[in-house]
Amino acid sequence: SAVLKNVSWETDSFGFRNHPIGELSKVDIIVGGDSCAVGTSLSQDETLSEILSRKTGKVVYNLGGVKADKIPDYLSALKLKPRFFVFVIIERSLGELPDDFNSKKNSQFQGEKLAKLYQRAQDNITFNPFQSYKSKHGIFDSLLRIFIPLTDQDIAPGPYEFKNGFLQGAQVEKIDRDQVVRSAVRRLAVYRKFFADQGIRFVVVGVPNKETIYFDQVPLKHQPLILPMLQAELRSQGIEYIDLFQNFNSKYKESGALFHHPDDTHWNEAGVSIAADLLYETIKIQL
Repeated sequence: SAVLKNVSWETDSFGFRNHPIGELSKVDIIVGGDSCAVGTSLSQDETLSEILSRKTGKVVYNLGGVKADKIPDYLSALKLKPRFFVFVIIERSLGELPDDFNSKKNSQFQGEKLAKLYQRAQDNITFNPFQSYKSKHGIFDSLLRIFIPLTDQDIAPGPYEFKNGFLQGAQVEKIDRDQVVRSAVRRLAVYRKFFADQGIRFVVVGVPNKETIYFDQVPLKHQPLILPMLQAELRSQGIEYIDLFQNFNSKYKESGALFHHPDDTHWNEAGVSIAADLLYETIKIQL
């Protein structure tokens, strides 16, 4: 069942989820990555970029929704030169990271192509590639609701039942953890090198799956440990990583606190707030 949410959603003239910023040259921090970076199911002021901006007093740009291998093109097209790039990825997507991150043969062409597209952009038209995932992430369904209102049966009437909110469920037990971690570390090392060459500090935020934190509710026999494995490997290679697994896990065990939306797989405002706090402590010395 769906949980009815009243959220605000604002995009800039390029289709990314930002308030008007003015000169993009003033951007200090970019938050990029998947739909958790975008802030799916969150109101505008609950997104990671917005919270981080309030905490740091710096200009933070939400570039969420751009596939990883296209990030260099967007940085070039928008002439973005931040001091920090925060890469947000949910656990289940770790094995899907693209290899090709800095394709010299395509970067200039794509950058010019995007720049021309942006010149024609209007405030009410979005070119964010996140829109290509509209069916998967619910944008298409949201538009349908304009014409087909929710019924009482569509909305969760009472206490949330965990069994309705998992995406992978027991299938996570079949995942080859070693292969996923090896693949993710190899690709993230390439991303880190790209940013280091640009003089940009690269920080990875791994968002735990719901199945990982609330594994007892799936139920699973054992808690998935992909993220602790990933953290160890990334840190051994000097790649900065924000550990949400330990924080979410301990608070859930202590008090039953939840860090994901009940009716979908994305983090909620409590989860984002913890990530923002940890990020701020990580980067504040260089601000």
